Amino acid sequence: MKVGDLVKLKPPSDKHPMRKWPWADEVGIIIDLIEDETGFYDYQVAFSHGSEWVKDLLLELVCEA
Repeated sequence: MKVGDLVKLKPPSDKHPMRKWPWADEVGIIIDLIEDETGFYDYQVAFSHGSEWVKDLLLELVCEA
């Protein structure tokens, strides 16, 4: 995934309660990303209510930029 891609949160599970947030079904656009020390990415995703930082494992690609 890269800046400009459209994404949404993966379906909710008990392990990831953040995916139960009210905006969990909303599509957002990646506006920034950062790689952590273990090689995983956090993405800043702009949703209609504002932006959120989300772990890569919690996102699914909707449409490439």
